[in-house]
Amino acid sequence: MNSPAVHHAASPKPVVRQMWGGGPLRRWSLAKTTQTPLGYSRGFVGAYVCDECLAPCEGVYQLREPHKWVCGACKRKLALARGGR
Repeated sequence: MNSPAVHHAASPKPVVRQMWGGGPLRRWSLAKTTQTPLGYSRGFVGAYVCDECLAPCEGVYQLREPHKWVCGACKRKLALARGGR
C-alpha cells in the first residue's frame, strides 16, 4: 500500500515592505519567522531595511532631503557627499 504524499507548506519568505506611506522599509511576512519575530498589523516584522543600500539594519534615520530612511553607514556617506559632517 502506498502512503499518501505529505505536502509541507513552504515557510513564508519575508519580503521588504514600506510600513506606511513615507515610512521606513522593514522585513515583513504573514507568519512568524526567525527574520520576522514581531507581531504587527496582521503580519510579522523584523529588521528595518535601508532605503539607500537595501541592507537589513537595526534601525534607520529619517532624512528630509532627499526623503529617505537610511542606516548609519549610509547616513554618514550621504553627509560626506554633501560636504557635511
